[in-house]
Amino acid sequence: MENIKTKENLSNTPGINFIDVENQYQDLFLLDKQIADESNGLLLPLESPEELRKYLIEDHSSTNFLINDEHGDHAGYFSFYDKDAKTSELLNIGVLKDFQGKGFAQQMMQDYFDKNKDKELFILVTKPNNAQAIRFYEKLGYKITEFKKDYYGEGEDRVLLEKRNNIK
Repeated sequence: MENIKTKENLSNTPGINFIDVENQYQDLFLLDKQIADESNGLLLPLESPEELRKYLIEDHSSTNFLINDEHGDHAGYFSFYDKDAKTSELLNIGVLKDFQGKGFAQQMMQDYFDKNKDKELFILVTKPNNAQAIRFYEKLGYKITEFKKDYYGEGEDRVLLEKRNNIK
């Protein structure tokens, strides 16, 4: 197994960049783990690079993007997939602590909506106690529609949020 102590295989180009998870999952895992570790238990950490790869590729056939600051430093990433022809689900979004409050999450969400402008419905799940994330999503037009008990296993409850797209 190759050395995964750096995230050197992820793009250093400023802005939003595609992530080839099949070839970059080990480096993406390091970024995902750091984001989860910094979240004080609000984000569900995955246990290994292989588990992240399985979740993103095999389980969801997701599309994944990295966001970098103006110097090319990794700030965060987001992942989504087509749940069906009319629905897009946001699987992951996270920003490293040093980059929070600087508009990176807003930028990623706008890019997510732009990439899925043909969809009628946007959905996501988050922890019921993740008040900051819920407020953020509600500002973007999401509404809590359902409580999902034990969604990721016993004691791992989630709330489902939905946003309708005003397609003209």
